[in-house]
Amino acid sequence: MGRGVRRGAVRGLVGAVALLTIGGPSAHAAPPVVEPWVPVAVTTYSPAQGPYLTQGIASDGASLFFSYKFGVLRAGLDGTLASPVRPSPIPSALVDQGSDHVGDIDVHDGKVYAPIEDGDGYPHAFLALYDAATMAFTGTSWELPHELLTAGVPWVAVDAPRGKLYTAEWNDPQVLNVHDLDDPTDVTTVPLHFPAGTTDVGRIQGAKMLDGLLYAARDDGAAKSIVAIDPVSGDVTPVFDRDLGAATEAEGIAFVHTPTGVLMCTTEIAPGLSVKLRAYRRLSDPATSAPTACVPAPPAPPAPDPVPDPVPDPPPGGEPLPQPGGDPQPQPQPGPKPKPAAGPLTVPTARLVHGARVQTARGPTGRPRWTTVSRPRSGGRAAYRLRVVHGARVLATGTVKSRRLTLMLRRATTAPNRNRVTSLVVRRIRDLRGVRVQSTKA
Repeated sequence: MGRGVRRGAVRGLVGAVALLTIGGPSAHAAPPVVEPWVPVAVTTYSPAQGPYLTQGIASDGASLFFSYKFGVLRAGLDGTLASPVRPSPIPSALVDQGSDHVGDIDVHDGKVYAPIEDGDGYPHAFLALYDAATMAFTGTSWELPHELLTAGVPWVAVDAPRGKLYTAEWNDPQVLNVHDLDDPTDVTTVPLHFPAGTTDVGRIQGAKMLDGLLYAARDDGAAKSIVAIDPVSGDVTPVFDRDLGAATEAEGIAFVHTPTGVLMCTTEIAPGLSVKLRAYRRLSDPATSAPTACVPAPPAPPAPDPVPDPVPDPPPGGEPLPQPGGDPQPQPQPGPKPKPAAGPLTVPTARLVHGARVQTARGPTGRPRWTTVSRPRSGGRAAYRLRVVHGARVLATGTVKSRRLTLMLRRATTAPNRNRVTSLVVRRIRDLRGVRVQSTKA
């Protein structure tokens, strides 16, 4: 494919000369100027389209670009997706090395910059380039230094005027990684300086540049805050809290320049796994009744369904999602719940999944002591086992390592029911960074 994966050495900041090169100590830098932002609109996508918007968002002023777990795609500037959706998948050369997750993307000079990571300790973090016009992989990618991205590469942001590109650790970052735009393996770091009373700016899901500042979207509890990072001094300034609630997972962020100012566009996965696109404007910009970006008109109405089906991840190959079929409606289960039996897995149906429970057991081996996950929670970094049960039937089993789940299902499981099972799991275990489904005969 003509692609060479390169890996460069990290140049540390040592001594006063390096500090002067980066911009000097934060104590002598003027604080960044940030403006208040106010909400403009929110759009909820249909179950057929929402799964393709679950990771990141970017704009070149003419289009929006979205990423989801397995690929990237281009959309109208208003966020309208073509039907059927046909995204570009992760390059096969990277899939062969274990890559299975795209983070928050950026776009610059006709290229989409896509951060791509793997699981099981995140040994390989890649940056891949796609053609923004055709959405084809260009054949160019770089492997980024693992020592600076030990938990994957959840986002990337291009700073074209400075000729730089930024990344950071997903949780508890203490430095901002500053990559050369032409050779992202050439990296320096800038220490971060936090507001009084805070010690980190963790769980950054996406970031973009605006007016010389790096705006980062966080998935921090109920606040889902936006912060601004000065990439020269490392100063971190709170901007505003979106207050989306702890059950919502905040995702990417983008900026679109319009005739009336600038729109901040963010994506999120709301309770029930519905996907939403929100637009905000700066308070100093004039209000408009019809924003020209990030607001599809009219928004797609929610699909009525007496049995709400969670929105699954699309399949890796980029083909359209299969839609839920005509499985029987769930029936009440009277009496005490029987103990799940050891033995062959049961082929899941919509009825079984609707009444199923997710259970976990500590440790990857040994005699399990199963605990039912009755409400959404984090599974943690330690390895553990997982299963999906309905009464005495075991629908799926799996192991979680480094927040990556390998899930076993019967080979006869249909695609819609496979998606139902995986979606049930990610609703209950909120910190999973990836799900790999495998088939078994029994």
